[in-house]
Amino acid sequence: MNQLDKLVLDTLHARRCKRQGCFVTNEAGIELLKCDQSALPVIESILCEVVEPELKNLTDQQAIDLAKQLKVDVEYVSIIPFHSLDYVLGAYFVIGIKSAQEARIYQFLNQCGDRLLAKALATSPVFLTKMESGYNFGVAPTQSLAAFIEQHCSSDSERIRKAATRALRFLDMPTEK
Repeated sequence: MNQLDKLVLDTLHARRCKRQGCFVTNEAGIELLKCDQSALPVIESILCEVVEPELKNLTDQQAIDLAKQLKVDVEYVSIIPFHSLDYVLGAYFVIGIKSAQEARIYQFLNQCGDRLLAKALATSPVFLTKMESGYNFGVAPTQSLAAFIEQHCSSDSERIRKAATRALRFLDMPTEK
């Protein structure tokens, strides 16, 4: 296993976290977000070989049962077994956009299963949020990202449709000057 594989897995499993008061930062995730395009195939490999098989084993009934147990609406529970899948997906978007590899990331994500694609869509605006000092991680969402998300708003999958619709509402596009 090389260092990049280890970094992606450390990020995915939240193995290197730092606590400051009530805030926890995934240090490996922050490091991954700073990587160049050489991280893209490693992220894709781990999403295919580690994440997808686990997500395929999950059932909607598991989420329903957990929601009943917690006495909350099923939309508020996650049965995804990876604590920091959002960091891996966020890094995938940030690195892909930063390195002009958007076509690649959209093509890859379109080949993923419903759960992973929905999670990716839902995560996208979080890592591309406009802050007072500029965009989170220095990367603004692009028109092609907005188009990618929008195309999934009419998906046959309710899970994907809901994730895309919500993501589009929260996508903070740059304003034209």
